[in-house]
Amino acid sequence: RRLVFTESVESRLKRRRIARRQVLETLKNGLVSEPLHQDELGDWRCAVSWFHAGARLTVGVTFKAGECGELAAVTTVLEE
Repeated sequence: RRLVFTESVESRLKRRRIARRQVLETLKNGLVSEPLHQDELGDWRCAVSWFHAGARLTVGVTFKAGECGELAAVTTVLEE
């Protein structure tokens, strides 16, 4: 409930035929490939990579503080 997928990521997942499950497995089991850093908007970002289902995925995540507490937004998914 605290993890959201942006609309652009949702459309990229469909176009690239990447399942949400692959993204979740990457976040659960992957290694940080881009260290946590603060962006120009003050949000915190990092990237997590993992080899899953025959493909290496890199998932970009942004951590945001909202009215209902903190949440993580999947902002990028790359298949290498």
